Amino acid sequence: MANYYNLSTGGCQTGNERPVAPITFACTQVDNTTMDLGWDETDSDFTEYSIERSISASSGFAVVITGFPTLPLGAVTVTDTGLTKNVRYYYKFRVHKRVKWSDYQTDDEITTNV
Repeated sequence: MANYYNLSTGGCQTGNERPVAPITFACTQVDNTTMDLGWDETDSDFTEYSIERSISASSGFAVVITGFPTLPLGAVTVTDTGLTKNVRYYYKFRVHKRVKWSDYQTDDEITTNV
């Protein structure tokens, strides 16, 4: 188990493992320019999340939504708006805990309809 420095207690703490992102991340098209992005927060322990979007599967990802876990923990849906019609989008999702980010979770690419 790795150690980390806790500023509030002024000492080294244990338990700084890489967090596990919810594996339930999924994208659903709402209309021609809007996607709903969702997951279940009950299967992970984290303090922040980040969703990135690109029009390429391998590069050009940029953060489009960040946030914090909701209370009570459960199913979460956030909305990505202002998308372009008939464009294929790729999304990546990861979570943060203490000083580490999880591996990325992805969903299949989503193409907005004309």
